[in-house]
Amino acid sequence: MPETWAMPRDLSRWIVLLMFLGAGCEFGGAYRPLDPGPGGDTGGSGDALVKQEFESDVVPILAQMCDACHKTGAGNSPIFTAPDPDVYSAVVKYTPALLSCATPEQSHLIVYATAGSDHTGTNFTADQIPVVTEWAQLYAAMSSNCGGGAGDTPDAAPMMDAGL
Repeated sequence: MPETWAMPRDLSRWIVLLMFLGAGCEFGGAYRPLDPGPGGDTGGSGDALVKQEFESDVVPILAQMCDACHKTGAGNSPIFTAPDPDVYSAVVKYTPALLSCATPEQSHLIVYATAGSDHTGTNFTADQIPVVTEWAQLYAAMSSNCGGGAGDTPDAAPMMDAGL
């Protein structure tokens, strides 16, 4: 294995990694080939698949549930769904972090937009939470930002201070 490969931190990430790399499948079981990025390159890592899954599965949810406030900053809401240069990049690089590499199911993107939190906006529905959670687990297992390639990023910081 290349020296930059880091074995996933727990068994569930390993299973997700094998499911996508070994079987070439996506969540839901249907095969969809990678959409090559600029220059026809799929990225050579899990990053291209992570971004493609985000754009096909998560962006429609964010557009429906979050854009009214978090794309425009309405009511002093933090902006993280405005293209920067695209919504994926805006979500991934938002500070404090919306995603947790260590515990993706506890990512603030999910937990804070769930009924019972201090979030004052629209929360994810019961059908949307598993979709966003599965993508966050894929991100944690395959993104180079979480050790799926070179480098690592810190886990999500508490969002209470961010005013989400």
